[in-house]
Amino acid sequence: MGRYLLRRLLLTAPLMLGVTILGYGLINLAPGDPVSMLVSPEVGGVSPEDLLERKRALGLDDPLPVRYVRWLGEAMKGNLGYSIANGRPVSERVSERLTGTLQLLLAALAVSMVIGIPIGVVAAVRRDSLPDRVSAAASFLAASIPTFFVGLGLIYLLSLKLDVFPTGGMDTIGRPFSLGDRLQHLALPAFVLSLAHIAELIRYTRASLLDALEQDYIRTATSKGLSRLTVVGTHALRNALLPVVTIVGLTIPQLLGGTLITETIFQWPGMGSLSIEAVRQRDYPVLMGVTLVSAISVLGVSLLTDIAYALIDPRIRFE
Repeated sequence: MGRYLLRRLLLTAPLMLGVTILGYGLINLAPGDPVSMLVSPEVGGVSPEDLLERKRALGLDDPLPVRYVRWLGEAMKGNLGYSIANGRPVSERVSERLTGTLQLLLAALAVSMVIGIPIGVVAAVRRDSLPDRVSAAASFLAASIPTFFVGLGLIYLLSLKLDVFPTGGMDTIGRPFSLGDRLQHLALPAFVLSLAHIAELIRYTRASLLDALEQDYIRTATSKGLSRLTVVGTHALRNALLPVVTIVGLTIPQLLGGTLITETIFQWPGMGSLSIEAVRQRDYPVLMGVTLVSAISVLGVSLLTDIAYALIDPRIRFE
C-alpha cells in the first residue's frame, strides 16, 4: 500500500502541472482583461496610456509563459497572489469560501447516500415490483430536470409560498449563529445539489446488487438456511458496494462543479459563487486559486476512493 501511495503521489505532480498550465492559459485567453473591468464606464478621461501603465503595474504586459512561470513559482511557496478586484490575498478569499463549499458538498453527499443507496437496495430486492418501478421513474425524472429549474421552483414553493425554508444565504442576518438556523439554510441547496446524484446512486446500487444476488455464493448462503436479511445485508451488499464506492468517488468532483449553479441560485457563500464573481471581474489570481484548490480536492478524493476499495474488498491489494 505504501509503494502504491508513493507512486500515486509522484504521478500527481505532473498532472497538477498540466491542470495549472491548461487553466492558466484558458483563463488568460478569455476576452477582456482585469484593468478594463476596474474602470467604471461612467468615468471618462482614461487614456490608453493609463490603462497600459496599470497593466504594467500588475504584470499583465508580460508574455503569457512568463506570467505563468512567475505565478507557479509563487504558488509553490504557498503564495497565490492578491485579488485584482480588491487587493486581498487570494488564499484568504479562497479559505473563507472553502468552508461554505465543504459544508454544502458534505451535506449533499450525505443526502444522496442516505436516500439513494437504500432506495437502490429496495429496488433490487423487490425487483419488478411497484417500488422498483416508482424508483426508476423518479430517478429518471430527477436526472432529467435542470438544477436551476428545481432550485428556483423549490424557492418559489417552499420559501416564498409556504415560508418553510429561507430563500438563500448561509445564516439569518441579525441573528446569532445556531446549528438549527444553519441547517435550515443548508437544506434546500444540499437537496438540489444532490438530486441528480441520488438518481445515479439508485441506478448503480440496484444494478450492482442485482448482479451480486445472481452469484453462486449467494445461492450457497441461501441454501444453508440463512435469512434473506442476512444474505442481502452481510454477503451481497458488501460485494455490491465496490462499484457504488466508485460512483461516490466520481460524484464528489461532479458536486464540486454543480456548486457553481447551486451557490449562485441560493446565494450560498462558497467557492462556486466566488468563481462566478471572479469571472465577471476577470480576477485571474482568484480564478487560479479556485482552480488549484479544486484540482487538489479532486485528486485527493480519487486517491481516497482507491484506498476505500481495499477496505471494502479484502481481495484487492495494491502493490
